[in-house]
Amino acid sequence: NDKAYFGTGGDLQIYHNGSHNYIIGATSGQNITISPVSGQINLQPVTNEEGLIVKPNGAVELYYDNSKALETNNQGVLVQGITNEHGVILLNADQGNANADKWFILADKDESAFQISNFKSGSWETNIKTYGDGAVELYHNNVKTFQTDGNGVAVYGPEGGSANIYLYADEADDNADKFQFTVYDGGPLLIQNRASGSVEENIVCRGNGAVELFYDDVKKFETKSYGVSVHGNIFLNDTYKLVCGASDDLQIFHNGSHSFVT
Repeated sequence: NDKAYFGTGGDLQIYHNGSHNYIIGATSGQNITISPVSGQINLQPVTNEEGLIVKPNGAVELYYDNSKALETNNQGVLVQGITNEHGVILLNADQGNANADKWFILADKDESAFQISNFKSGSWETNIKTYGDGAVELYHNNVKTFQTDGNGVAVYGPEGGSANIYLYADEADDNADKFQFTVYDGGPLLIQNRASGSVEENIVCRGNGAVELFYDDVKKFETKSYGVSVHGNIFLNDTYKLVCGASDDLQIFHNGSHSFVT
């Protein structure tokens, strides 16, 4: 419990109280500087176990259980996982008082992937995952909905749900600006619009089946296994003919003044 005092007013104190060692700056507003003439500063929690290393004209290193976890460099900082562990940066807003405040950035040791995740649900869920020389994946509520590949992109719906691509012009200020591509579970593929304020069909494509064309949400044309089916009238102007047969055997047309079936 004896103390060594330094400074006119005992500004610096060094002592041991029976269980702990102390170096205390006893006067407010004064700094404590540890400055070797040369060499580095090492702080060790126990003998031969690194905790903090400060190198002259170089890095500051932080260690976890004698393995380097963080290092400063001339471009910023390097965070690395210890042996056989991921590299992780945890980000907590508002002291981490709620699950929604918690995020992490991860370098995955198993998948060689970079990942951003959230803890809003009470467990870690993926938001973004990227692979070196490979895909970028985007997630919604921990379900992958978008992925790049060597030929383009893939859009995924949830299990049993539809996959949708929305195209909005002019910041979607009007219903007429809104179109979408939709694939339902098992099909079909649809091109749709929202001009009326609700979803209406433009084109429907069925796997191993028909293609359907719509006008104002009413089907007008449909392909069949034997040809096509037209729901409504076929309009041809005076310069065109309706031609049937391999050798134009049947022709129906109007020449401007008369109608012909030949």
